[in-house]
Order: sequence, then C-alpha cells, then structure tokens
Amino acid sequence: MISREEVSELCEILEVLIERFKHLHGSCLYMSSLLAACINDHTDMNAEVVTGSLKVADKTVFSDTPILPVLNNAKGNVFDIWDGHSWVQVSGLILDPSIFRTI
Repeated sequence: MISREEVSELCEILEVLIERFKHLHGSCLYMSSLLAACINDHTDMNAEVVTGSLKVADKTVFSDTPILPVLNNAKGNVFDIWDGHSWVQVSGLILDPSIFRTI
C-alpha cells in the first residue's frame, strides 16, 4: 500500500517534470522514462514504464504495437514506426505525465 506521503512525493516529481518538459512528438515515452528514472533514483519506490494502447471514448488514439522489436530494429526515429502509448506504474498507481498532450 502506498502512503499519503509517497503520493505527495510522486505529485511533486510529476509537477516538476511537466513544468520543464517541452511539447514534442512522442513525449509519452520520453516523459514516462524520465519520470520512472527520477522516481527510482530519488525515492524508495519502484517505478515501471508500461507501453500499450490508448483508447478514449472507444476510439483508439494509439494502437498497441510491441515496442521492443521496434527498438531493436529501428534505424531512425522510433516514432516513425511505433504508434503505442506509455505511462508509469508505481505500487498499483498509474502516472501518465503526457496524457493531456497526447489526447
């Protein structure tokens, strides 16, 4: 179970990340990776980056394409090939720092 103090700490990290991150294509993967690294480096919590589909009102915004084969075979920009979405999971909580930039 995650404590109120840990949730507050996560909110502070999220706030700093969102304030300082530029708007750019594919920001979900960059922001999620950076968020997970900050959480893992600066707290005792374990953050994991998750990839998958994003659907809003039964409309697919991003389709679930496994990212590992894309990363292994990409010769250029991963986002020219991969059309998924990413977010962070911490103790059952979903943290999606790019959600309002992606929808």
